[in-house]
Amino acid sequence: MRQSESTSVKAGSTNVSQDRTWMENLCLALLLLLLLLIPLLISKYNNSLVYDPNPASYDLDDKTSELRMLPSLHEYTKKYINKVNSEGLKRVTYSISGDFLKGLSIDSKTGIISGHPERAGTYTYEVVMKHSKGKFKGEVTIDVTEKGKSAEKEEEPEPEIAGAANPEPENTKSKPKFKDGAGTKMDPFVITPSKGLDAGEEISSKQVITISGLKPGGVVNMEDLDSSKNGKRFAIVAEPDEVGRQSALVADDNGEINFRINFKDDKPSYDGATYEGLLKMGTSSVYFTWAIEVLEDTSESDAKEEAKAREAELSAKEEKLKAKEAEIDSKQAELDRIAAKAETIDFGVIGTASASEKDDLKVIKGIGPFIEEKLNALGIYTFAQIAKMPSDLEDEVNVAIEFFPGRVKRDKWVKQAKELIK
Repeated sequence: MRQSESTSVKAGSTNVSQDRTWMENLCLALLLLLLLLIPLLISKYNNSLVYDPNPASYDLDDKTSELRMLPSLHEYTKKYINKVNSEGLKRVTYSISGDFLKGLSIDSKTGIISGHPERAGTYTYEVVMKHSKGKFKGEVTIDVTEKGKSAEKEEEPEPEIAGAANPEPENTKSKPKFKDGAGTKMDPFVITPSKGLDAGEEISSKQVITISGLKPGGVVNMEDLDSSKNGKRFAIVAEPDEVGRQSALVADDNGEINFRINFKDDKPSYDGATYEGLLKMGTSSVYFTWAIEVLEDTSESDAKEEAKAREAELSAKEEKLKAKEAEIDSKQAELDRIAAKAETIDFGVIGTASASEKDDLKVIKGIGPFIEEKLNALGIYTFAQIAKMPSDLEDEVNVAIEFFPGRVKRDKWVKQAKELIK
């Protein structure tokens, strides 16, 4: 009896052991299968953003049509979003990595790619859809053909220059964090704006920026794409700063560069201005934008206003002087013209006189300072000459001095002169 029980227990142990081995093998197989599926799932997630059509075709000879590609998400991604985020995605923006083919554009809010490509070839771009919970990526291919020519493959990138370094947005970080942006040309990293600078002031960004994954000793160049407006106001300074403003940095032995972006109002903006730099680092490339406000220099403005006032006053004096000179020239021209008429006057009747014998003819009513000058220019200086003028000579003198017609007789110059002589 005991031997039978022992045999039964032994058989039961063997069955349990066999069951455990089978379960362990099943778990191991499932684990291996999961490990194989993970890369596929990751790959699938990284390509959640899809476009229709993709690839897209465009004929350069068809001037009426427009290339148009519409974005959407894979069904599995939509289901995932519905499960973990019932409110949907917020703050959605789209951008393209690298420089887009001329003639094409992407709407940063809708993600629609559209336009009229201007060069034949096959072009592939990565599209990034950023949202409040992260980002989704996708790849688009565009075939541009020309009549009689097949689409050529996208031009191979130029060979790298020895010692060059290619920054990428994924390898770029800052402390404190950027205000916004993905580091692409269409969605650059946003540096904290600076306001209230004085004209001529210099300032460096709050953010210390680190770009890694570079070739040790590689050179990273900086370019302001808005330099036509900004001039040379934007540059970079190494962190820590040892040599001041630069337009290029060299990666250290760890393949990193650390720097701040620098603004210097080298040509002082006394009238105030707003500058926004769009800075490109490297060739692959990383983009930054920084807005700067320079205040109007009121002291300089006051000085300018005072200078303008002095200039206006001086200009008014000069104009007045010119007018006076012109008046004198005009008056002298008139006197010269009257003096030339002296030969029409019969001085044999009224007699001659000189300036040394001059009477104050202004005593006669109707003769003012300029009329007196005209009479003197004609050769009439004394009361006696006027008193001797017969009627016809009165008219000749009236015409000669270019006076109002009949004024000499009407004001009775001859009679007044005779009374003055008595």
